[in-house]
Amino acid sequence: MIPMHGEMRHLDYHTGFAKRSGIAHALRVSNGELTQLLPGPAKIIEDIESGRTHIDGRLFVESDRGPARMRRKLAFSGLIAISITLSDRGVLLSDAQIVLDGIPEQDEEGYLIEETLLDDIEDTIEQVPRKAARNDDIIIENIKRTVKRTCSELWGKRPVVHVMVHRV
Repeated sequence: MIPMHGEMRHLDYHTGFAKRSGIAHALRVSNGELTQLLPGPAKIIEDIESGRTHIDGRLFVESDRGPARMRRKLAFSGLIAISITLSDRGVLLSDAQIVLDGIPEQDEEGYLIEETLLDDIEDTIEQVPRKAARNDDIIIENIKRTVKRTCSELWGKRPVVHVMVHRV
């Protein structure tokens, strides 16, 4: 007897129940375990690759990895792309450019989320110590953290954020 339906705890219970009920050969099998049914009692003989796959264009892809996973995140949380121009010392030379895809236009009080984000981005850049402001990675991480935190506070979600730094 091989239980076939339910969560792992259900399968464990059903296997135990079968054995307590006098069924001599009860075996719990997990996804990916190749099972030999005959001859003799059922037994697991090999682990094989298993899981969900999707067709992505012309490709078969795993559903929980790669592009399919990222598209689900984008669909749920949206995307914010930010472009900033800094001097070699880390001074903001012009207003940040921002694109919001899948993000609400206003917060619940009617304020424009884009304007709030632009203000927060400018404040974040100004707060980075001058020595650190020469490092693009530090600037990018600080802006991403700020944008995600602001979106979480205003909207309750943390979008995917891409930041492009241009130095002049």
